[in-house]
Amino acid sequence: MKKIRNMLMAAAALGLSACASVDQTGQYEGATRASVVPQPVLAPQALSAYDAISVGDIRVIVPRSLKVNEANRYYPGGDIVWREDPIGDRHLQVATILRDGIANGVAPFMGPREVDLLVELTRFHALSEKARYSIGGVHAIQFYLTVLDAATGDPLSERKLIQADFDALGG
Repeated sequence: MKKIRNMLMAAAALGLSACASVDQTGQYEGATRASVVPQPVLAPQALSAYDAISVGDIRVIVPRSLKVNEANRYYPGGDIVWREDPIGDRHLQVATILRDGIANGVAPFMGPREVDLLVELTRFHALSEKARYSIGGVHAIQFYLTVLDAATGDPLSERKLIQADFDALGG
């Protein structure tokens, strides 16, 4: 189980590292809203380290209770700080980024066992303009990840907090 969890964490971190590049084309416009999915209440089944998996559905939850901050400070408070898209629904924008990043990270998984991923964002804190143009900082991205059996929806792992933070450029 640790091997699968570590592979998923590494894939998610690699996929999310694409957030370090700047794309101001408004690529997230028209994306669909992330759906709210209730947390599974069943006890996790054993997932052998030898199970080879492929990822089907990636369900991303970005709770509306997460606070968005548009202030141009060195370290704006809030749970969501995102500037690389035009002002709009930041919850939707970061849900799309997270879903796309994880999908890219797990694309190489081509095993016979299909799983789904349930992802609940807790923090998406990129840099404000002020920090990006001066001191830099850290892109702080944290979320809970649960691996689910694609056929039954039963959890195959405990809900795990993933901290996919990485250094941001500045200056």
